[in-house]
Amino acid sequence: CRPGIDCPWYPDPQGATHCTSSANFAGIYNLHETADKCCQEHFSAVNTNSCVQSSVDDVEAEKALVQENLDRPRYYWPDLHGKKNCVFDSAYDEWMEGQRNSYLFDTEAGCCGLWYPTKSDCPELESP
Repeated sequence: CRPGIDCPWYPDPQGATHCTSSANFAGIYNLHETADKCCQEHFSAVNTNSCVQSSVDDVEAEKALVQENLDRPRYYWPDLHGKKNCVFDSAYDEWMEGQRNSYLFDTEAGCCGLWYPTKSDCPELESP
């Protein structure tokens, strides 16, 4: 999904008084279609308009981060929490760059051989 467009909105997990929208919403249950609905549901005691504006600003920062990630080199990497398979794209976690030899591979054989040697469908060819 695309943050702020078709990803769900939910209360900021760090406790800020606004909502956020990102592709990383696994395990979050208070999901809403719009920032306005999220702010009304969870932050009606504060100014809803400022909540919505702060939410939109937060998502703009998330969009910039997504674009930055799309501009990174593509590698085969183990999608440990999503597909539980190797994938080929640039959506890997930033911490993986610091441990490139164990997590980012130029070939599917490198990733699949280390992380999922018994999977017959490795790598997963669709993006996570």
